[in-house]
Amino acid sequence: MSDSLSSWMQLGDDIDGQAAMDNAGYAVSLSADGSKVAIGSPWNSDSGINSGHVRVFVME
Repeated sequence: MSDSLSSWMQLGDDIDGQAAMDNAGYAVSLSADGSKVAIGSPWNSDSGINSGHVRVFVME
């Protein structure tokens, strides 16, 4: 997101969870400059039932 002229504008695409009910976005952390975001999905089951994971995205 960019705060341009006091109006927020989306940069990049939407970031969706990988599976229904993985609760993507339960925890979110954004770097100070807004170029990196970490998104927690505590009930994602890629590595075992409800093992959870975090994905990190970097705006290029």
